[in-house]
Amino acid sequence: MSRKKATTRIISTIYTLFLFASLISSLSAQEKSAGEKVIIGGKMYTLYMAVSGDSPFSIARKFGIKLDELNSANPEIKEKLNSGQTVKIPVTQIETKPQNVSGLQSDENDDHLFNFHSVRRKETVFSIAQKNNMTSEDIYRFNPQARDGIKEGEVLKIPKPQTSVIESKANTIETQQQIKHKVRRKETLFSIARQYNTTQEEILKSNPTLKGSLSKGTVLIIPDASALQTVQEKPKEELKFIEYRIVGGDNYYQLEKRFGISKDELEKLNPTLKDGFNIGMVIKIPIKESSEANTNKETNIQSNNKTKQADDPSNGKPVLSFTNLNKTFEIGVFLPFCQNLNDSSRIAQRTASFLEFYSGVLLATEKLTEAGMKLKLFVYDTYQDSKVVEKLVKRPEFLELDLIIGPVYPENQKIVAELSAKNRIPMISPLSSDSRFVSTTPGYYQINPGKKLRLATTADYIADKYVGQNIIVLNHGTNSGDLKLILDRLNQKLGADKFRQYNILAEGTSGLEEMLMADKENIIVLAEGSEANVSVSMTRLNTISKSNKITVIGLQEYTKMQSIDIEHLHNTRLHYLAPYFIEYGNPKVNTFIEKYRSAYGSEPTQYSFQGYDIALHFFASLGLSGKNFPATNPTPGVDLLQADYSFQKLSDFGGYINQTLYIIEYADSYEVRSAGKIHATIVKDNVEGNEKNGLDQ
Repeated sequence: MSRKKATTRIISTIYTLFLFASLISSLSAQEKSAGEKVIIGGKMYTLYMAVSGDSPFSIARKFGIKLDELNSANPEIKEKLNSGQTVKIPVTQIETKPQNVSGLQSDENDDHLFNFHSVRRKETVFSIAQKNNMTSEDIYRFNPQARDGIKEGEVLKIPKPQTSVIESKANTIETQQQIKHKVRRKETLFSIARQYNTTQEEILKSNPTLKGSLSKGTVLIIPDASALQTVQEKPKEELKFIEYRIVGGDNYYQLEKRFGISKDELEKLNPTLKDGFNIGMVIKIPIKESSEANTNKETNIQSNNKTKQADDPSNGKPVLSFTNLNKTFEIGVFLPFCQNLNDSSRIAQRTASFLEFYSGVLLATEKLTEAGMKLKLFVYDTYQDSKVVEKLVKRPEFLELDLIIGPVYPENQKIVAELSAKNRIPMISPLSSDSRFVSTTPGYYQINPGKKLRLATTADYIADKYVGQNIIVLNHGTNSGDLKLILDRLNQKLGADKFRQYNILAEGTSGLEEMLMADKENIIVLAEGSEANVSVSMTRLNTISKSNKITVIGLQEYTKMQSIDIEHLHNTRLHYLAPYFIEYGNPKVNTFIEKYRSAYGSEPTQYSFQGYDIALHFFASLGLSGKNFPATNPTPGVDLLQADYSFQKLSDFGGYINQTLYIIEYADSYEVRSAGKIHATIVKDNVEGNEKNGLDQ
């Protein structure tokens, strides 16, 4: 490792440790061990002092007991639970037969099925799972208290290598013949199926009288056949796994193309996939030796090709001519790592996304320092709190910054936008599509165009690409909002007689089928924002697609709606516009993925790619031109992975919006691919001032 590379990592580590000091301090308070044991009314209890953020449910889960048992012992907490209040924890359930997250009671003599691991300093559930070739969920299943954090010296139950989680369940099943599960509050069929490593369909088969939604207290019979069958099929060799989180657009075809693993293999390792791809689901992906060997072979070939390395920026050392090699550029990164210190589960969920973004920033920083650029990162935790941001901008180094990334949320950007404009510091809005500051803040760069701009550009794309074809715009009785923008734009570009409208919700599919033409492309335009309406529309369009070739032009948001079947998006050949697209067949993308895995032991997400591209583009711009890089900030000569930034100035006294949009196609061959790029024509009327639609990811 070079001295520059080491310096970058040291600086980053120092500031990251500073950021998380308060988080770790707060969480450690929540990991109090149980207090003294007392006997009250002939029953033994452990006394526990509630801390801020505790709830009856979280306490019951922490100690592995049922919520009803906790409430029975402490009826007063049903109404209100205060920080510092003493709670009685029934001891019998803890010491005799611990309740696993899987719902199976551990046999008193089942210790032979497990190894016992004493947690070491700096170890995490994820790192322990990796060492033992299992997922974090496998550990949580036998150590439910670990969901609230682990600490040094704590002992965890780890299933022995020859005894998988499924085998442990099967041993219980063989003695009990069947498992009975009592439905708890807020449980769903999906969550129960995942808990027992089975499918919703199998549970329904075993409970034929089950109708409608689940009710609290209902007793379900959990099927055992699939578990026993799996036990008999022992793997021939020990496989290594990585954990992968499902994102919008994932399906069997995409995963096979990316990881080289078949549908059958995926389902064998991850039975819950049979119930569908749910965004955020974590699955196992095996690391095949053959893939690693091929990767190493390709790496060796590239390393021997000296000439290609010198000329090709993809080798990790971009060929750039920095204007001032002696200057150290100071970058401020404002990210909301910790949103609510009293809710550890929410911290983990939300922090993960921004850590992934920051991880991408670090890899871009490393790449540019290897090319000779000097960078110093100041990383600030905004807590998604404007008062915290106001304190951060008063830090002595703030006015000396050469570039600012963030804050992420627009409600935290005002003070930073004002000061950055006043002091001529370029400011990047990395994730939000809200445009409230771009028209009044010089040097402000908005990466993700807002929905209104995407809609207007979508209409332009339809008018230019499909002029003369059979264009049908779906309406739902009212031409307002998003639909009105599309209709007005099409009318302006094509004329009202060049397209027709149809209400698929009110009139069904028969009338629409009659409007289709055999000698023209049938373009169905859907601009609905309501998930309920989109779901019904896509289901009906999918029915039509079985006997008619259609192309649906819609919105990126549809790929993230849980109620829409991914298969329907492919069958209807959905097209939409988005500011980014990851082509997993691109060698540069694959190189980044390998580096990310090596550095962090996990798969990069959309946030990781976004952080990498933003940092690489703007840091390189600084190195080439200083803070006053060209107005439209064209590409500085580096290869981005999921974006192609091209900025247009919104007004004489305002900032810039990225105008490059990818045309994304869900092909009927089950590929998701880019059909090209289009540059949005940005006018002030098409840029919203306050779009509250969250982050564009």
